[in-house]
Amino acid sequence: MTVGDSAQREYVLLNRSGVALPWKIESPQPWITFKPAGGSLAPGADVRVAMTIKPATSKAEKSEAAFTVSESAANSKQEIKVTAVTLLPYKAPAGPPPGTAVDLETVSKALLKSHVGEGGVEGNKDPWFGTKTGYLGYEITDLTLVMGKDKKAYPHGLWVRPSHETVYKLEGSGYTAFSALVGITLDSAGRFCTRPEMGYSFEVYVDGEARVQTGIMKTTDEPRLIVVDNLAAAKELKLVTRLEVPNMPGIDSRRFLLTWAEPKLYKK
Repeated sequence: MTVGDSAQREYVLLNRSGVALPWKIESPQPWITFKPAGGSLAPGADVRVAMTIKPATSKAEKSEAAFTVSESAANSKQEIKVTAVTLLPYKAPAGPPPGTAVDLETVSKALLKSHVGEGGVEGNKDPWFGTKTGYLGYEITDLTLVMGKDKKAYPHGLWVRPSHETVYKLEGSGYTAFSALVGITLDSAGRFCTRPEMGYSFEVYVDGEARVQTGIMKTTDEPRLIVVDNLAAAKELKLVTRLEVPNMPGIDSRRFLLTWAEPKLYKK
């Protein structure tokens, strides 16, 4: 979620026993609330509980907490963990950074520290760059790198499946800035990611600090330009792509292809 926003999730509690069960939900964290937060369930009945998450932070960070669901009749209690990621709002840059642009795919592989694809797999073997991609093992072929309402085609793209991280070592490299146009291709949105409520984000971290983030994007959004400058003294550049709701029911995240189009590093 973007800083200052809230997120909602719904849980269903079902009483499969033959007696009424008093229940309650509680969390030590004040930024997690429930409605209703307690009651009594008749035998065979169910209740939908809305959870609202709103971390009290003005920074991009990950907040972790837990809540408990308990019912007093059987003295039973279950703990459920919650992770909330807050993102910086998107601010459109004036344009690409100054300097000599170098396509990311031509950057020395000696600078590549790690690449982790969907499912946390190190060294993802799927093709990264190109005007098309054919992700092995998922019957996805010939997805063209065409984005936006104007259906513009781009010659270069880093294709990823969230959750994804790519880390480059910058120390001593001479690179001073990074840019990319990020979003979802029309092929991917139209064929595999058809639910408009699906959210995702692109994020750039420099030496562990969030520098630029897109906020939550939807499959109907136009591509967004990301620019990160002042990298001359940086040691590490990390590109992150994530889904707003991992493992959303009815969605195969392996087919959710996102793209860093025209990714470039710059030298002065």
